[in-house]
Amino acid sequence: MLKHQDNFNIKFTIRSTIDAIKWFKDKIKSAFGANPKISDTLEETEVLSEQEKEKNILDEDNDVSKFEIGKMYLFHYDPKTKVKLPYYDTFPLIIMVGLAPGGFTGINFHYLPIKMRMLLLSNLLSISILKDGELERLRISYDILKSVSTLESFKPCFKRYLYDHVRGTIKGIPPSDWGYAAALPFENFKKKSKQEVWKDSMDSLN
Repeated sequence: MLKHQDNFNIKFTIRSTIDAIKWFKDKIKSAFGANPKISDTLEETEVLSEQEKEKNILDEDNDVSKFEIGKMYLFHYDPKTKVKLPYYDTFPLIIMVGLAPGGFTGINFHYLPIKMRMLLLSNLLSISILKDGELERLRISYDILKSVSTLESFKPCFKRYLYDHVRGTIKGIPPSDWGYAAALPFENFKKKSKQEVWKDSMDSLN
């Protein structure tokens, strides 16, 4: 449990996440060429220690001061309407989709089981923006998400966030770490277990 809003020194276990990372890395190679620079960090995760893996995502070098559309972030969140919500994630991992009154919208990958997260993330590569041959961000909007059939699983993940309820530091996740971050158990659901949340998400898509 995260006991302090500024404490990013959380622990996690890797176990089955390496297979998911390898799978996503292969998708990146397929999309961007045989030896894309974006895969470098994913290669390194197979030999790093747990402490080094944690540092990759939670390092202070990843601290940012604002959100930008099409990029991935990890942050603490205290929902304004949490009393009314059936459940919520206090540690969202999102790709920002757009602006909203007082805040923004995003795809929170934590609302899907890991394999579905990786599938959605790989399908999102179809709307990538490249810079110097590397993935920089996604060309994303709610209308685009609705219009692409392979992105349908975004629906239970699409959430609105208020700037005033973001707590502590914002971590900007480099594109080379997107697959890695999505495969890790950073989710911190309240009121329901992650298995119950995932079941609700999958049921809503059927």
